[in-house]
Amino acid sequence: MLLSDTEARLKDIVMATRQGDDASGAGAEFYWLLQKLLAKYLLHMAAEEEFTQAMLWNHYTDEELAGIQRKIIGNHPPEVMDLWFRFVIPSQTHGERTRLLSGYRNIVSGDVFDASLAEIKKVLTSEEFVRLRAEL
Repeated sequence: MLLSDTEARLKDIVMATRQGDDASGAGAEFYWLLQKLLAKYLLHMAAEEEFTQAMLWNHYTDEELAGIQRKIIGNHPPEVMDLWFRFVIPSQTHGERTRLLSGYRNIVSGDVFDASLAEIKKVLTSEEFVRLRAEL
């Protein structure tokens, strides 16, 4: 509900702006909704990091967790994964990138993997990408 309300307000702003109308009221409401959405998201992430992750580590082996991760990743269309990679890959260490993408390569076709690498190349420095590509 909060996400859809935030998206709707953003659409209202875009429409009003395109029509030359005053969007300040919708802008103020969008800002407030966005703040609430961010607050909920951060609380969700804190709970995930503090509680959920600990429970997963206590109840599953690393191999089981890797299998679950492969299933989750395998169920996402390539476009979703590429969008996710755009935000996740730059924030990871080289080792994390290599492990993630090595596993991803084993799940998807070569064409899909190559397309994902083309997107990833856009968010890394040339040195980072050359190093990553060499290890993959």
